[in-house]
Order: sequence, then structure tokens, then C-alpha cells
Amino acid sequence: MNCLLKQSQQPSMKNHPTQVVIYAALLELTMAIADKINETQQGCFAAVKFSGDQIRELRMAAWLHDVGKITTPDYIIDKRTKIADGE
Repeated sequence: MNCLLKQSQQPSMKNHPTQVVIYAALLELTMAIADKINETQQGCFAAVKFSGDQIRELRMAAWLHDVGKITTPDYIIDKRTKIADGE
């Protein structure tokens, strides 16, 4: 929760917590669609099958996409120009 509070206080991240909630809902919808595609026996999706590993990786990537920001200094996150090698 402190991470969400910290993000909401950063100018470049003011909408991020809301966006994460929206994307989480979209991810669940995407997972439901992937499950339906896997059940499809006819039509254009009949040959498309997502493995359990692919679905787990997609879900894990969505949850971990910001983990590096927890220990990254604010001045790096808020920087509008290219990050230098030393940063």
C-alpha cells in the first residue's frame, strides 16, 4: 500500500494506481478470453491454444511489471530525459 501511495504522489505516476486496477480487470478478462479460445473447436481460433505456462507467465508479468520501482529513487522515475549509465 505504501508503494501505491508513493506512486500517487509522483507527478508522472498520479494515475498509475487507477490504471493498474483497470489493467488488472482487463487481465482477468484476457485470461477468460484465453480460456474460451482454448475451448474453441471450430473457426479461426480452433488452432490457437495457450499453454498453462503461457497463461501463468502473462499473469505473473502483469503483477510484477512495476517491482523495480520500489527501490528506484524518485528522481530516476520522474526523469524526463534519457537515464545516464551512472544512474
